Amino acid sequence: MAKHKQLTPTTQTQETTQPAISREDELNEMYAAAAALVESAGLDETLDKENEKRFLTEFKLNNPRLARYIGELQPYVVTFPMEYYEQIYRLHGWSTDPENLRKRPGIVGAWTVKLIYDRFPAGMVDELKSRNPRTLSGDLLHKYFQLLTAEGSSLLKEFIEEAIAMMKQCSSWSQFESVFARKCGKSWQTFLFDNSVE
Repeated sequence: MAKHKQLTPTTQTQETTQPAISREDELNEMYAAAAALVESAGLDETLDKENEKRFLTEFKLNNPRLARYIGELQPYVVTFPMEYYEQIYRLHGWSTDPENLRKRPGIVGAWTVKLIYDRFPAGMVDELKSRNPRTLSGDLLHKYFQLLTAEGSSLLKEFIEEAIAMMKQCSSWSQFESVFARKCGKSWQTFLFDNSVE
């Protein structure tokens, strides 16, 4: 058996001396890195806007009927008056104190789609859903009305006002559903059981 020579590691110390950097140079480097990040974010935002414009152009060509109502994302502005929610709560016998109105159950959103957005031309709600995905927590990224054109917003306001006026005439949710279904040209049973939200 051959003896292997045991190697002992040799330690050589190589001192690498980095030139001392002044605090001012360090801050300048940090500023340059931050500025590059901001600039790249600006480029991303510009690219997003260009992609959205291209998408809208194609959408308008392929969906002229809906293109009147759906447009570019608008900043959030309170659109549904508190009275709309107060009337829904009243018809269900729920407390209308401000804290309760602020924490609306999800079913109120589903009713809003059924009562307001379903009155737009067929395909509108599906298009709004495809353009406004839900986050991981299940919330909508934006409010549907933020995607409406001026014409769409005007029609939305009209639908909301009509719904409030009908709710004020009623003393229960089922009575309101009946009145609403007749106004919108649906049979009451169809309205209750088609596209059920409960």
